[in-house]
Formats: sequence, C-alpha cells, structure tokens
Amino acid sequence: MIEYFKPTYRIEAYESADATDIKYKKQENSDRLERRQIIEDLKVKTNGKSEKKYDNLKVDWSQSNIPLIGGSSLHVAHEPGEVIMARMIIKPAFIMHLRTVGDY
Repeated sequence: MIEYFKPTYRIEAYESADATDIKYKKQENSDRLERRQIIEDLKVKTNGKSEKKYDNLKVDWSQSNIPLIGGSSLHVAHEPGEVIMARMIIKPAFIMHLRTVGDY
C-alpha cells in the first residue's frame, strides 16, 4: 500500500504557519486592489459625490465589470473549483495518482 500522506512534524508545522501567513498577506493585497477598483468605479458612477445627502443614492452596477484578482476573497468565493483544482494539482498524492492512471 502506498502512503500518500506523511505525518506532519513540529518543524513542518512551523514552516506551514509561515506559508499560511504569506498566503493571507497575498490575499489581503488582492482584496485591497479589488476594493480600490470598486471604489474607483463607485466614484465614476456617483460623479464623485460623497456628501451626506447622497447616502441613499442608487447605483446601477449591472454594467460594471470588476475583474477578480487571483487569490482574493472574491476570487475564492466566486471561483471555488478553480481554486480547489489549483491547490490539488500541486499535491504529490495527486501527481502520483495521475501517473498511475497514465495521464501525467
């Protein structure tokens, strides 16, 4: 029987914590860029009006196209299959499985 998953040792757990920290920093940066794009689009749609009397101003977002930035919270929420596949194809167990079925 082939062992696909090896046990995680304490040192590897610390290394993966660093990797997780990097991942969240990248996600924060992607989220920040998307927020900027949305704010800029909102400024255009409201002609830059930001006064209190415009709090209930209705904005038509139907013609807006805010591109998703890979790794952002919106990207993960709206493209779950792509995100899961990207994580899966780099796993040694997945690569080994592809080799056994002859597709890799």
